[in-house]
Amino acid sequence: MATPLLKTPEVRDVHEEAGVQAINKIVKALDMPAIVETLRQVDVFTKDTILPK
Repeated sequence: MATPLLKTPEVRDVHEEAGVQAINKIVKALDMPAIVETLRQVDVFTKDTILPK
């Protein structure tokens, strides 16, 4: 995430907390089992369909 010039430690702390909250929100929203399964399916497709060609 891009940040503006942080001129004071207090401003830095505010942006730091906002960044941590944003990252935590993204991590909680991820459906890792579905992501891993999709990657597994792509791997199988690549090995079975694309590489043989």
